[in-house]
Amino acid sequence: MPIARNPSARPLRVLYDIERMSPGGLNGGIKTHHYAFLRHFSEHYGEQLALLVACHPDLEEELQFLAAGPHNEIHLTGADRAGDAAGRVPVVAHAGAERHGLAGRVGADVVYAGFGISRLAEPGIPQVGLLVDLLHREVPEALPEEEVTFRERWYAEAVRASAKIQTNSDYCLRALMETYGLSGDRLFRIRLPLHTRFDRIEEEPLPELLRAERFFLYPANHWPHKNHEGLLIAYRNYRFRCSSPPLGLVLTGHRCERTRVLEDLVRSLGIEAGVHFAGHLSEGQMKALWKAAHALVFPSLYEGFGLPLLEAMYFGKPIACSRAASIPEVAGPLALYFDPREPLQMAAALGRLHETTSGPDYGEWLAEFSIAREARRWVSEVTAAAR
Repeated sequence: MPIARNPSARPLRVLYDIERMSPGGLNGGIKTHHYAFLRHFSEHYGEQLALLVACHPDLEEELQFLAAGPHNEIHLTGADRAGDAAGRVPVVAHAGAERHGLAGRVGADVVYAGFGISRLAEPGIPQVGLLVDLLHREVPEALPEEEVTFRERWYAEAVRASAKIQTNSDYCLRALMETYGLSGDRLFRIRLPLHTRFDRIEEEPLPELLRAERFFLYPANHWPHKNHEGLLIAYRNYRFRCSSPPLGLVLTGHRCERTRVLEDLVRSLGIEAGVHFAGHLSEGQMKALWKAAHALVFPSLYEGFGLPLLEAMYFGKPIACSRAASIPEVAGPLALYFDPREPLQMAAALGRLHETTSGPDYGEWLAEFSIAREARRWVSEVTAAAR
């Protein structure tokens, strides 16, 4: 139920900064995160929130769902003019230096920094920053040295400049408190129960190759901490030991330079027949892929949350996953756990998944994850920061 507000009061004006968002799947799960919550706010808090979304011009069409909120606007930063979208949402283009002073010009009560810090923040207007993990501190070897250095500055600035910091798991909340000395009143946790978005998504057909066999699914961009190398070695071991026809392995995710490295590893391991790189898929294709999958394997070395775990539960799929970081907090008591740095242990888990005919009853556990409850908390925290 939305938070009660004075009907005569104007909606809270939130400059929602996702300038660093890219079209397609390059940003991974954080894009799903922002789009699902923006849609929910638009549909359920339309009279209470004016979402002034600052973004790259190429996202204009993708964000037309903001039309569900009567006070919402799209602000294209670094653009000379609005594009050719249908125009269901008011769109304003801000060329070059015009982004400076934007928060004041649009009458923002608060700046929401969807990637930690915002270049649109101004003195006198509170900022709320989203920090989704501490990968640079906990698994620094998964990042280039310059990225670790950048994130150290970025996080320090976010902590300094933000009235409140949002994160997405109790694990990350505790880590932020310990690492940056943040007090509990400046931190809040919003979990990511975004699996129910599939209720509204129409299933799209899959390529024949992905419909022809049973398979394990690992939906993740090909970043080092996602541990694809460990999974591929484990998968080879599983195939070698499997006494019945082995299941395939489908890997989704935005194609990048590391994709070619992983494809080379697949060839060197001699498992080309079983491994399929599906690339970045639409939400409709992902729905079909989840329905077709036998099980989720999730060998990540670090997660701030782990959205695919809830998606697997939503589709009733068995889960084998690592115990790293926040993963047990999301996967709960019904998952099969393994050490992600031990390929033989992971291979044994794949073998057990192979023999599993269906997923457990996740109903009671999944009921703990509600986007309505999390959205209500977000509105409450951002409103408090704006005062």
